[in-house]
Amino acid sequence: MTNHTVDWQELIVEATDRLRQVVPDTAAREAQWIAEEASGLALAQGGADRSLSATVGAVGRLDAMMERRLAGEPLQYVLGHWPFRRLDLLVDARVLIPRPETEALVDDVLAAVDETRKRLGGVRPVMMVDLGTGCGAIGLSVVEERRGTHVILTDVSDGALSVARANLAGLGRHGTTVEVVAGSWYDALAEGLRGQVDVIASNPPYVGLNDVIADDV
Repeated sequence: MTNHTVDWQELIVEATDRLRQVVPDTAAREAQWIAEEASGLALAQGGADRSLSATVGAVGRLDAMMERRLAGEPLQYVLGHWPFRRLDLLVDARVLIPRPETEALVDDVLAAVDETRKRLGGVRPVMMVDLGTGCGAIGLSVVEERRGTHVILTDVSDGALSVARANLAGLGRHGTTVEVVAGSWYDALAEGLRGQVDVIASNPPYVGLNDVIADDV
């Protein structure tokens, strides 16, 4: 792409053509999302913002993001965030990308939390543990959708915990019932929690260390 004065409609058309090399079925949608991230504008098809001229800085950001995507980096990492239920989560190469199937898993976890709340009758908050939390998608969704639940996020990866903490910060005061703890699976939990945990959730990596998978996952 060039840095002469162009509007966003032209840039999106060009980006769409380039993306068809790697994602023919979703090229137009991805071009719009990448352009929106680069510009900070709402660039829906037919929207007025598409007629605005792009700044040199925004074009530079667009070019950099396009090169990453064309090289096969997942779109979610290129954008730097991804929607998950009610949340907009920071995601990068330190964590796996939350999947739609994981959103369905949260429904099951919420059902367990609701059942436990009824059983406890308000004696104490429900305590839920998200083992191997990654970006925090499951545990933070529980806090967002069932306020007051005490949630413990665990992971053995310092990088993943950094991402989870950043996403926790996005919850604001609702995140005060969340703990982030380093450790491998149950080893991360304090001995004093024995018998106190009501709900345990986990969505570990579902590919082996030696499995061959596509770059764009």
